[in-house]
Amino acid sequence: MRAVRFDRYGGVDVLEVREAEDPVAGSGRVVVGIRAAGLNAGEIAIREGRMHQQWPATFPSGEGTDLAGVVRAAGEGVDSFSPGDEVLGWSDERSSHAELVAVPADQLTPKPPAVAWEVAGSLFVAGMAALASVEAVAPQRGETVVVAVLPAAGQGWHLGGERADDREGHLPGGGKVIHVAGQHVRDPFRVEARVPRGIRYPGAATSAPSRAGRARGCARSGTWRR
Repeated sequence: MRAVRFDRYGGVDVLEVREAEDPVAGSGRVVVGIRAAGLNAGEIAIREGRMHQQWPATFPSGEGTDLAGVVRAAGEGVDSFSPGDEVLGWSDERSSHAELVAVPADQLTPKPPAVAWEVAGSLFVAGMAALASVEAVAPQRGETVVVAVLPAAGQGWHLGGERADDREGHLPGGGKVIHVAGQHVRDPFRVEARVPRGIRYPGAATSAPSRAGRARGCARSGTWRR
């Protein structure tokens, strides 16, 4: 198979497409023929060496976490997927930018027929990050939740807001969701009509409404929570 590899930290210029051994469907694992694979902001930071202290790369390194494709083979003990099944999921081995990927079966889920490949191949990490953020904040009835769009936050901010509110910007059972964005964001509130209320702020996330009961955001240095 062909796969993306790099031998040193850097920009896209360090990436190469190389021949590699086909993965094997070991016990509990599934081999997926990749149709689409995404790239998250954190993965770019890892490749550039900015996350070396937290997640050092071992060279030669692969790239990619999100994936979507068609099951080629299922290993011993896997009864949830069969060859030909369309799936989406993730790899924790930085390996999804390849023609074939082997991952544990519990890191896959069936791809809904209505979801396009390019969407499915970039959905899992941001979606799970959004769900984890909402569950960590645990918004309550009547509260106002601020979702901040900060540098390198990725798409999790948008999905997190969508997960927290309905299409009118209300929490289940009452309350509101407010999206906050700085000038680095390319006008998501005009492009995304589903984001009901947005605030532009010139500086830091501390410009968010002070009376908010819950707040959640992501930045290059990690997450903040109020």
